[in-house]
Amino acid sequence: PLNFLSVTTQEISKGWVAYKRLMELEASFPRQATPSNIHPRSGTRIASLQLQDLSFRYEPDAPFGLGPISVDLPCSQVIFITGGNGSGKSTLMKVVTGLYPADSGSIVIDGKAYDATQPCGYQPFFSVIHFDFHLFEHVLDSDGKPIHDEDARFLYWRSRLRLDDVLRLEKGRLVFDGLSQGQRKRAAFLAAMLENRPIIVLDEWASDQDPEFREFFYRVLLPELKSEGKTVIVISHDLQYFSEADRLLVMSDGRLLEGNDIMVAVARSR
Repeated sequence: PLNFLSVTTQEISKGWVAYKRLMELEASFPRQATPSNIHPRSGTRIASLQLQDLSFRYEPDAPFGLGPISVDLPCSQVIFITGGNGSGKSTLMKVVTGLYPADSGSIVIDGKAYDATQPCGYQPFFSVIHFDFHLFEHVLDSDGKPIHDEDARFLYWRSRLRLDDVLRLEKGRLVFDGLSQGQRKRAAFLAAMLENRPIIVLDEWASDQDPEFREFFYRVLLPELKSEGKTVIVISHDLQYFSEADRLLVMSDGRLLEGNDIMVAVARSR
């Protein structure tokens, strides 16, 4: 017992030091309170989305720079963004969704401009699954409240994403074991659907899906999200499905170009 007490005391002491350091680190971050009145209600639709003079560099003297980018994005539609590796697709979406604060520019939603260098203001409008995503166990609705086990939207999307046999919800916590990477991405998609926000960003989401479900995603799920009034931004290299987009944009060297005329024609010719 004395040996156990000695070892346990050391571990508790290490834990307490680590906790204090985390609290000091958190206190060093600037506080950016999000006004409560800008949180969109569950199922909200937006009428307009614009990027204005958006720019970003990882370092001030870095050779690669994003922007400045200005574009009007159609709402309640499906937008594809494509481009070569290193062209800036994922970086753009991390800036647009507020994971990276922009160096300059603004995000304009329904005529209201939000400073993209202070992204907390517009982040509540977005649900996003990045290519290097993390699957959280706790799922929340758009108001930040836990989802209950019999929530109709949870049951619908679990079935829609073919996860009935491998995933369940217990007291607001996702319970899963042994999911494949494709199934993990579907579970992340389900969590995004439960947030029920007006803009959804999917960064190469279909890359880990089998051919059958990839077809289902492009031909069925994306039109379904559009019919719900969602604005869906999809980063994709799947040329054969580009015809499913309402608008196609191409990233090249940190610039955003219109790609519908060329790329959709190629997709339809295949």
